[in-house]
Amino acid sequence: MTEFGMLVSSFAKEGTLGAIIFAIWWLYHKAVTEQFKDILKQMEARESRHFELLKDSIDTNKLIIGTLQEINANIQNNSWCPISKEFHEGGLNVKPANYAG
Repeated sequence: MTEFGMLVSSFAKEGTLGAIIFAIWWLYHKAVTEQFKDILKQMEARESRHFELLKDSIDTNKLIIGTLQEINANIQNNSWCPISKEFHEGGLNVKPANYAG
């Protein structure tokens, strides 16, 4: 017989109110502990899924940043628009429609 069983049986023989309260508390505590264990398992699984999603989003962000850096370098070097490049170098006398200067 377990220690708890021996304790309950000795309290039951004496028939005290404290024994009944203790037994109710013990059962309640055991049930709540099991619920907390289940909650912790669910939280662990959720955190694992979140970690995987964040890892994938970091990889995606790295790809996007690389592409944006290439676009920025192309814009800075005017490699996309030869007419704008000529204009800014002074070889073209026609101003673009949205030129502010």
